[in-house]
Amino acid sequence: MRSKLSVLASVFFGAVSNSAVPISALLLMSRADFGIFSIVYLIFALGWSLALSLVCDSWSRTKDQGADRDTFRWVQLQLAILVGLVGGTVAGGLFQDGWLGFVAGVAVLATLYRVGSRYQETVLGGAAKSLMSDATTVVTLVAGVVIFRLALLDWTPAITYAWALSGLAGSAFYGLRPRSASYGLLTWVKVRRETIKPLLGDSLLMDAGASWAPLAIAPFMSVTSYATYRAVSSVATPVQFVLDPLRPALSVLSPRRTSSGRWIVSVLLAGTFMAAVCWSVLVLVVGPLKIGGETLVALVEFATPTSVFVLANFIGHFYYISARSHASHRRLLQGRIFQTIVSIALPFAGLAALGLAGAIWGFAIAALCSGLLWLRLAGLVARDGSVAEAAPSRA
Repeated sequence: MRSKLSVLASVFFGAVSNSAVPISALLLMSRADFGIFSIVYLIFALGWSLALSLVCDSWSRTKDQGADRDTFRWVQLQLAILVGLVGGTVAGGLFQDGWLGFVAGVAVLATLYRVGSRYQETVLGGAAKSLMSDATTVVTLVAGVVIFRLALLDWTPAITYAWALSGLAGSAFYGLRPRSASYGLLTWVKVRRETIKPLLGDSLLMDAGASWAPLAIAPFMSVTSYATYRAVSSVATPVQFVLDPLRPALSVLSPRRTSSGRWIVSVLLAGTFMAAVCWSVLVLVVGPLKIGGETLVALVEFATPTSVFVLANFIGHFYYISARSHASHRRLLQGRIFQTIVSIALPFAGLAALGLAGAIWGFAIAALCSGLLWLRLAGLVARDGSVAEAAPSRA
């Protein structure tokens, strides 16, 4: 019983630690600052996607994972430093504040190292350490926001400072021993290039639709309109709240199991429930009471497409995790190319036709099409596995 409670607590605090920063920014920052902060956070998301391909997932596919424990963290830190430099430079330029940019860079660096190390610790069965790290991250973030706000800082620097501080506090639980590492980032990639190649290709296609397209559309919107557009993704953060801490466990579930009727119905019901809660909160609470910050209030007008996106994001994220762990390169490529095309084409087409409303509807419909495709591919992957098992040996 104690073990199960520890796992549940780890899942909860892991989810909160991953989602608290974008949700705090959505609820507390001005629309203009949230629009800029969304771009900085997208850089962190790009870094995490890159880390999954280059470091985390490529490591989890090796046979002797424990042997590369120290090398993993050393490589993860080097990658985090590179992404942090990019994030800090962009933040300093957009906010026109060098010190705030430096703090944002530290936040990106520390958080990227923490989530990567947490991934490793979870795979190796270190739920207790992950729980302590996640809980410390959450407590430090909340306390930091309160303290910095009481120090009369605006919400934007208060949240950014607290993000950096919480990332450093949470990452302190994951020790680093560079002297025990076998090699660095470049050699790591070289040694695992055959494993990394399909994963990285998939991630690059994913990022083209999930991160680069939102960045590319920004120049065609005002800062406040872009803040509303990006708020759709932030409202869907509870999807990651549920699924991301479970990613190591979900990745080992067989496609045959997750594509069964019982699992499909369960996933659809869970996604529908989240979508219904999203719509109800926006329409019945945020709209009438005008609470939650000006960005969230502005999103009330788009409650329906936002709720569709929440449903689609849950379906797509769940079945994408399964496909990434079990699908062939060909299947991954099929799903990712389709998702990339619709994620770029539909929001831009919607923006050209109907402005902000069209962009948001295009974003939601693209996510729905992608989610249904990943669901379909899960069935195809299960069938591919069954055919392979049934095929006679040629040995």
